[in-house]
Amino acid sequence: MPQPSVSDSRGIFPVDAGSTELSPFHECYANSATVLRSAAGRLFVHDNGEDPGKAYWALRREAAMVVNATADLGVTFEQPCETTDDIKALRRITSAPISVDETLVSVNDMAAIAHEGVAEVAHIKINRVSGLTKARRIRDLAIAHDIQIYVIATGGSTLADAEAAALVQNTPEEFRLGCGACQDMLSVEVAPRRGPRSENGELFLPNESGLGFAPDEALLGDPVAVYDGK
Repeated sequence: MPQPSVSDSRGIFPVDAGSTELSPFHECYANSATVLRSAAGRLFVHDNGEDPGKAYWALRREAAMVVNATADLGVTFEQPCETTDDIKALRRITSAPISVDETLVSVNDMAAIAHEGVAEVAHIKINRVSGLTKARRIRDLAIAHDIQIYVIATGGSTLADAEAAALVQNTPEEFRLGCGACQDMLSVEVAPRRGPRSENGELFLPNESGLGFAPDEALLGDPVAVYDGK
């Protein structure tokens, strides 16, 4: 029986602002440059700014100039501004698709984004929205308003990737933009040769129930704490 799979959009390309030269560096998020990221055959753009921890343009004017100047390239702009209000203002003067990321933290955020017509894509980070249950609610709300989704666990091992991939796998195909994989960001593998693995741009999920696999407990070492429920 073929394993279910979802798109794994880890093809990441940094590009200097104003340049069309692409080069494949997975570490681009550490660079202070505009970033183009491929997701299921589409291009996403965001800007890390001078501070790698900030993934947006600091000024509405800068965001509007870049978005309007590249509108004919068919790209989607991920978190172009710091706040939802800033993005809403940008939405009124631009036509390129927008993906919300850092400002999507709760179900209420998703409701406001959908109601105001702020974005066409919801970038759902499971850890940031407080877990899988809330992530699923946000996903369902996005779908109800014809908003596509991209899902990632934010960080973690293949255990976290399995959670994200399962959510995407259970999403109608027309609403799936991609699923990010975090496992290659770790130096230690807790479940060698187990769980979803990225192969040619797809994450293949195990067919077993639950996550479909378990970590290697010997690699995890002794427990830090044990709770017996008493």
